Amino acid sequence: MLPIINENDSVATAELKLGDNDNLAALVATAVDADALIICSDIDGLFSSNPRTNPDARFIEVVAQITPEIFAMAGGSHHNIGTGGMVTKLQAAQKATQQGIDTLIVNGQKASVFESLLAGQQAGTLFQRQQDRLSAKKHWLLHGLKSQGEVWLDAGAVKALEKQGVSLLAKGVLAVHGQFEKGDAVLVCNEHGQAFVKGTCQYSVSELSRIKGLHSQDIMDILGYCPREEVIHRNDLVLLSAAEQSQTPAVI
Repeated sequence: MLPIINENDSVATAELKLGDNDNLAALVATAVDADALIICSDIDGLFSSNPRTNPDARFIEVVAQITPEIFAMAGGSHHNIGTGGMVTKLQAAQKATQQGIDTLIVNGQKASVFESLLAGQQAGTLFQRQQDRLSAKKHWLLHGLKSQGEVWLDAGAVKALEKQGVSLLAKGVLAVHGQFEKGDAVLVCNEHGQAFVKGTCQYSVSELSRIKGLHSQDIMDILGYCPREEVIHRNDLVLLSAAEQSQTPAVI
């Protein structure tokens, strides 16, 4: 028996919708701890630019790490149907390789591709698995939870999270945006609105709006309770890579 997993745009609900089958495939590959993920396209793999419009586009055989420059090579889907494209395939490859899964983007319209793969030969573009894989918790936080808001920080708090691996305290919060409750995922941004961390917040947006900029010992005086000193505990946050930062849309 071979299971077939597909996200049907006509019946997927907004709450559960991942957006495309490329990213769904990456999450399934992660869940089953797959050795490899093969993503089919209608071109031979990743090119330096769109090979349909640029005859000088260069084929990329191996990608050691997915960077903003790699994402810049990708264009949107040329089809009028479906929600995928090379960008979503790169997003899927990023998710899978972070969990130690080699990923291939191949031309699914060529039968010879699969014959080559079965023979142990490379076909398409190989995205090499990362050796320093994310923990299952942080991978789910990064890719499985939808951000419900944004928390903007001052420069000192940004430096502390990036360089010192500490928890986020209310003192460093400049502004709060969106609608979220305690336990929801939020994007953590610098003072210019650039997201660099994703984490689960221990306060709702209304609570955090009242205590932002305060020392932890002052939270009780303002709210009448203090469930935790940390707004986001260091165990409940993950730093975004440069490529993830470039692909992270604003919530507001």
